[in-house]
Amino acid sequence: MMKRRGTWQGTWQTSLSRKRITALVVIIVMVIVYMLNDAADDASTMKKGVSNISRKKQKGAIDFIIAGYAKCGTTTLLSTLARMKEVDMAEHEYCNITQPNKPIEQVWSEFHTYLDENHAPPSPNKKRGLKCPTAVRHPIAIDRLEELNPDIRVVVGLRHPVLFFQSYYNYRISHRKRMGKNVPDPYDLIGGHALSYQGVFTDLARFEDGLMLYGKSQLSTKQLKRLASEKLEVSPASHAKIMLYEVGQLGDVEDPKRAQQFRDDLTGFLGLKERLQSYVKRNVNSAKQTYPETMNICTPKYDELRKVMLKNAQVTQQWIRDEFVKSPDVVIGGSMDHFLELISGWTKDPCKSQAPVQSDDDESE
Repeated sequence: MMKRRGTWQGTWQTSLSRKRITALVVIIVMVIVYMLNDAADDASTMKKGVSNISRKKQKGAIDFIIAGYAKCGTTTLLSTLARMKEVDMAEHEYCNITQPNKPIEQVWSEFHTYLDENHAPPSPNKKRGLKCPTAVRHPIAIDRLEELNPDIRVVVGLRHPVLFFQSYYNYRISHRKRMGKNVPDPYDLIGGHALSYQGVFTDLARFEDGLMLYGKSQLSTKQLKRLASEKLEVSPASHAKIMLYEVGQLGDVEDPKRAQQFRDDLTGFLGLKERLQSYVKRNVNSAKQTYPETMNICTPKYDELRKVMLKNAQVTQQWIRDEFVKSPDVVIGGSMDHFLELISGWTKDPCKSQAPVQSDDDESE
C-alpha cells in the first residue's frame, strides 16, 4: 500500500509540476507578446514622428490651433484672438510641426525655439494659440501637439469650394508673378494632389479628405482607398476636439444675436472668459494687385471647371452633414441650422446665385 501511495503521490507531484511549468510558460508568452505589441506601438508612433510623451500637459504645450483651411478666414481669427488679453499667440503662422519626415528631435527643438522667440512664458491665465492653415491635412501635427496637451482644441474653417479654389489660386499667382514665375492654367489643376501647384488643386476643396484623417467617423473601403491614393493617412489616436465653422458665420450680418452666439461659442470652446464682440479683419492680399492670369471663376471659360467642383461639393457637404458633425468630438459654433444651410449652398453655382460672389477681403493663407 505504501508503495502504491508513493507512486500516486509521485504522479500527482509530477502532474502538479507540469501544470506549474505550463502556467509559467503561458505567463512568459503573454509578457513577450505584450512587450512586442508595446514595442510595435512605439515603433509606429516614432515612424509617424510622434514622441512617446506622458498624457499629462507638458511644458510648452499649445492650447489651441487654427488648423485650416487656407483662405477661410484663418488670418482674421489669428488677428482677432492674438489681441485678446487671455491669449498668447504670435501674429504669424508656424507649420514646421507638420513635417513628417523630419527627425522628431529636430521638430521639437525648432518648436521650442519658436515658442521661446514668439511666446511669453506659460501662464495659467493665458491660452497659447498657434496658426497653421495646412495642418488640417497633416494630422501628425495635431498628434504631436496632443502629446504635449491631450486637451488640445482644433479650429477648422470651410468655404464654398468654388470660391475657395478661386481665392487660393489667385493668392498663389500673386506670389509667383511677383517672382517672375509662370503659372499653370486652372484646368491643369483639376484632380488630386499629384497635380498640385504650390499646394493648389481642385480636390483640396474636397474638405472631407482632411477631416476624415482624424478618425471621427467610420470610413468605407472606398473612402480609405481614396485617402491612400492621395497619400493621406488616418490618425487612429486623435482625441482632439474640433470646432468647425463656415466662413459665412464669420461674416454673418443678417442675425446679430446668432453672430454673437457663434463668437461666444468660439471663445467658450477655447476656454476663454473674455467676450469677443467683433473681428479684426486682415487680408494677406491687401494690395489687390491683379495679373493677366488672375482668375475670375465666374467667366464662361470656367463653366466646366465649376461643374466638376460642384459635383464634388455635393459629396463633401453630404458627408460633413451626415457623418462628421455627428461625432461627439466635433463642435459647431452658433446655429447648427445656419451652418448646415451654408454648406448646403455649396451644391449651387455661386456665379448664378442672386447673392454677390464673395470677394477676397477676408481670407488668409
